Amino acid sequence: MLTLLWPPASLSEDVSLIEADAAYLYSTFELQAHGNINVHSENIMGIDKGITKVAVQPRAKVYKKNAELTLEFYEHESVVLTELPIVHKTASDFQVADNTAYLFNRSGVLPLSKGAIVKMTPGSEVRHYSSGYLYEVVTPQGLVAISEELLLQDAQIYYKRSEPFVWNDFVSLNLSQIAFQYIEKCEATGLINSAVKNLIKEGRI
Repeated sequence: MLTLLWPPASLSEDVSLIEADAAYLYSTFELQAHGNINVHSENIMGIDKGITKVAVQPRAKVYKKNAELTLEFYEHESVVLTELPIVHKTASDFQVADNTAYLFNRSGVLPLSKGAIVKMTPGSEVRHYSSGYLYEVVTPQGLVAISEELLLQDAQIYYKRSEPFVWNDFVSLNLSQIAFQYIEKCEATGLINSAVKNLIKEGRI
């Protein structure tokens, strides 16, 4: 038995190509210089029972009965990657043109479907990907400060995720009147909008 343990190799016309000048082999027989392997004795180092380190300069061949292995040092050519340009756009309302878009906001990441219309709120961002590469980013356009009432309303309209309401999350905060009134309603229902919770903790509501 004869097996290449390390490094990984690619096979080309029965030759195992490795990106290293040495290889670790497992064999059930002893490797003998210029006997069953075509390298000098100083290029063969026993590591453990059946495991041998062999220098590949630039090719080594092991052959014994039905066990045969040819190793060759192969230097992989570096691939020069071209930096892909990223298009930056701004919009107040954005219509998704394909299925490669994702919405990033305080609530997390949401895949967007073709044709969907996204209201670009503060802190939101739409990113387009192609084969895993980012190629377009859309951010809010010319946003002006809006009132706490409108911010609360927008958060409840466009962010539907809720979580259990816990009073302890707000005990250390100096709550505005609008925030306090909203929290009273959440206490009654036992749920709170996740986006609104973040806005309250940030002091924006």
